Amino acid sequence: MSKTKLYSLRKLHGLLHETRLDIERQARLKRDLRTSTADTFFLVGTPIHPNVGDSAIAYAELTFLNRILPKGSKLIEIPQREFCRFRKDAIKSILRSEGKPFFWHGGGNMGDVWTGEEKVRREAFDVLQNKRIISFPQTIYYSDTEKGREQANASIRYYNLKPNLTLNARERSSYEIMKKLYPETDICLMPDIVLSLTPEDFGIRQQNRSGVLMCLRNDVEKHIRDESWDALKENIKLLGESIRVTDMEATCVIFAETRAEIIRRKMNEFSRAKLAITDRLHGMVFAALTNTPCIVLSNNNHKVKSTYEWISYLPYIRFAETVEEASCYIPELRSMENCRYDNTPLLPYFNKLKDTILEACVLPND
Repeated sequence: MSKTKLYSLRKLHGLLHETRLDIERQARLKRDLRTSTADTFFLVGTPIHPNVGDSAIAYAELTFLNRILPKGSKLIEIPQREFCRFRKDAIKSILRSEGKPFFWHGGGNMGDVWTGEEKVRREAFDVLQNKRIISFPQTIYYSDTEKGREQANASIRYYNLKPNLTLNARERSSYEIMKKLYPETDICLMPDIVLSLTPEDFGIRQQNRSGVLMCLRNDVEKHIRDESWDALKENIKLLGESIRVTDMEATCVIFAETRAEIIRRKMNEFSRAKLAITDRLHGMVFAALTNTPCIVLSNNNHKVKSTYEWISYLPYIRFAETVEEASCYIPELRSMENCRYDNTPLLPYFNKLKDTILEACVLPND
C-alpha cells in the first residue's frame, strides 16, 4: 500500500473515531441536562475549537467554580456549540435550577469582531434574563465603523436594564466601555480568570531554557506587519539566539477530555524558552505563569495592552509599543533568571468574584 493511501486511511480512521467520541459526548450532555436538579450549576458558552487560550479560560473557570461552589452541588459545562444544538433542553435545565445563578464563559469576544459568539450570548441573555447570570471576565470592543456603532447600539437591548446580570470586564478599557453602554447593569472590573491560577494548577514542569519563542497572531486581530516581525527576528539572530515560532492554535479541535493536556503542552513550550515575544493575550499570560521573560506587543484593539496593566508589576513581563522598542528590551530580558509568578495583588479581585458568586447561590429563604 502506498504512503498516500496509508495516510488517507489513518486520517479517515481518526475522523471516524472523533465522530464516535463526539456522538458519545453529546449523548452524555443530553443525559446530564435531562437529569439535572435544583442543585445543579451551569457554565455555558465554553469553546470547542483549536484556540488554546480560550481553552485555558474554560479550564480556569471550571477550576475556580469547583473550588468555591457549595459542597454537594453539581456543575455542568455546556459548550457554545452544544448550547445551540440542544437549546431547548439546555434552557429547560438552566431554568430548573431555581434560584441558582448560571455562568457564561469569559474571553475576548464581546463586540463586533467575533459576531457568532456575540449572537449566541445576546440571545441566551435575552431568553434567560429572569435568571441570575454571571459572566466571567470579558473584553468588549466595537470598531469605529458604521457596523461597529450599529452593533454597539443594538447591544444595549441585550445587556442594559437587566437586574439579574453581572458583567465582569477583563480590563479597564472594557470596563469603561461597558459602564458607558450599560449604565444600569452591574459591571465589575476583574482580571482574566486564567491569572487566578498558579503554575502548579496546570502541572507545569521546570525545564532547561534556550532560545526565543515567538508566539504570533495570524487572524483578524493581527496588528504588527510581517516585515516588522521579520526585522525583529533578524535582530534576535544577530544576538546568536535560536528562534521557535508558535501560535495559540492547536493542531486539532480541543474538547474537554483533551483540554488539560493540550494547555500543559503549550505552557511547556513557554517554559523551555529563555525569552518569549508575543502579541497574543494568552501568550503573555502563559509566559507569566511559566516564569518566562516576555516582551509583549499589541493586537488591533485594547485587550492585550489593557490586560498587561494587571501584571505590569511582574519585572519579567514588558510591554513594547513598537518592534523597535521590543528590540531594546531583548538583551536585558534574555539574561533574566529566577523569575517567579505571584498573583497576590490580584487576589482581592478574585475574592470579590468569589463573594459575588456565593451571594448569588443563597436563596432568599435559606
